[in-house]
Amino acid sequence: QIEVGHADLFRALVEEAGFEEETIETLRDLIESKNFFGVEELLGKLTVQQGLKEVFVKLPELLENLKEAADLRARSKSERVYKALERLEKLEEILKIYGLEDYVTIDLSMLSHYSYYTGVVFRAYTYGNGEAIASGGRYDGLVAQFGKEAPAIGLVIVLDQLMIAMERQKLFGETALGGTLLVYPKEVRAQALQEAKKMREGGQVVQMMRKSSKKEIEEYVAYAKRNGNDSLIYLTKDGEKQQMIEAK
Repeated sequence: QIEVGHADLFRALVEEAGFEEETIETLRDLIESKNFFGVEELLGKLTVQQGLKEVFVKLPELLENLKEAADLRARSKSERVYKALERLEKLEEILKIYGLEDYVTIDLSMLSHYSYYTGVVFRAYTYGNGEAIASGGRYDGLVAQFGKEAPAIGLVIVLDQLMIAMERQKLFGETALGGTLLVYPKEVRAQALQEAKKMREGGQVVQMMRKSSKKEIEEYVAYAKRNGNDSLIYLTKDGEKQQMIEAK
């Protein structure tokens, strides 16, 4: 499922309202967390025209309902607000042509803390994980900072979250890693690299892992067992080699 918003919508509204930067950041956090009461309480302390106040209060509710967004046009006088809404409406029409509307939700309260986004922004979600596995958006001026005038759309795939989701959806087989887990403290990194090189040259599969001073070696033994390593070798700070799990 993909949630889509527009970065310039919120910017245009706060600019029209004349809010200070501190107020904008607080309001941004409240809207993005869908805190209806917090938004209303904050706006109650500010001097802002009633029409715009109603827009901000209602913004977190405008999820997958662009028809209600017509209210924004009646309450706002910003041309940028109109253009953002028109862009989302056009996008929704195109998605319907492709038959993808069931996979996309228009969320007018979707905001971004990255100032370089200028248009459509999005986040992708899947079963088994409440965090976004991908996010991105449109930026018209960012590439120019690297020497070329070119609008673009970029995205990042969050590999950790993607792996969590795939594991919970049981998309991985039950194949064990096997091989040897070589655990070492940073003091003997050079020796560990030489040891791993020698073992690999002998045809062994070796996974290296630097030991944290905050963790006991027993935690790495438990990790190796969970991941199906055949053996675990621990190099101590003195360079002593200890076999913590014997290969079968």
